[in-house]
Amino acid sequence: MSNAQDNPIPVTGLKAFELASLRNSPLSVIRPGELGRSPMARGRFLLPQSGSVVVENLQVPGRDVAIRVDHAIECYFQHEGSVFQFHSRVLEMDTPVKLNDIMIVRGMRIAAPKSIERGNRRSIYRQSFASVQPPVDVSVWAVPITVLTADQLVACVPHDEPAAAGPQDEVEGFRVERGERLAVGIAAANTLYNLVPGLTLAQVRPVMKTPAHWKGELADASEFGIGLVIHRLVYSRLKVFQPLVARFSLPGADYATEFLIEIRRVQGVGDFNARVGGILLLDSLSAAEVRSSRDLAKFTLDLQRERARRIRETG
Repeated sequence: MSNAQDNPIPVTGLKAFELASLRNSPLSVIRPGELGRSPMARGRFLLPQSGSVVVENLQVPGRDVAIRVDHAIECYFQHEGSVFQFHSRVLEMDTPVKLNDIMIVRGMRIAAPKSIERGNRRSIYRQSFASVQPPVDVSVWAVPITVLTADQLVACVPHDEPAAAGPQDEVEGFRVERGERLAVGIAAANTLYNLVPGLTLAQVRPVMKTPAHWKGELADASEFGIGLVIHRLVYSRLKVFQPLVARFSLPGADYATEFLIEIRRVQGVGDFNARVGGILLLDSLSAAEVRSSRDLAKFTLDLQRERARRIRETG
């Protein structure tokens, strides 16, 4: 395989905007300064025409999300595992958008972006799952290097493991402390600690046929990532940019949701728990992954609406 194939040239922000539009990706919109404090409005967006972009089927979770004509806004969208952001201004609200000969939906028109930059996905609004009872249980797997192709093995960045770790000191690739032993394991030497080009959920799915390496709960979620609390591991052995596989079932769902994620933040919670923030690595050509992503987005949107309703009622 050539170097060009192994290391594809990243698309520009404007090109990513065009490709994301063609794939019906959602655009998330919020007022400046409200990120992380207020829910985000979202909808599908069309290609720019005459200096403007139409966002169709706009969903606004609650009346406390006040977006009006001439308001400055921040916009976020995802393409091929990366989040992009740009600044714009609302040109028109309640724009009628004709989907077909029968259906007309609500939308809005915003100024077309002049420049687009990559964003930090874990800074996107995250909806807490603390109100979801019972908690959403999650099964988590590390990714073994045995699932990699020959080309991916060449591209794999070696990970420097701590020296002098005997067989009694390491279980599942995490240092055992205070005599704690973990039942199911993957050796540190067999664990993939860095994302490699072309890694997909379909490729690592056979790993999920084995017992989960860890159990935990879903802590929060956004359109682009999830937060997990994982039990019975020492957090310091998880690495930023390490891929993990997570499986959980949302309340009321008739199927299990599965995601390949990339760790972006990890911190300890007590002695043997870790709080992990990761981004979703989606294959836009996989109908199952697109469905899972949309169902997660819908569920978090419903939680935002419920939060907005409680705020209105108490305030």
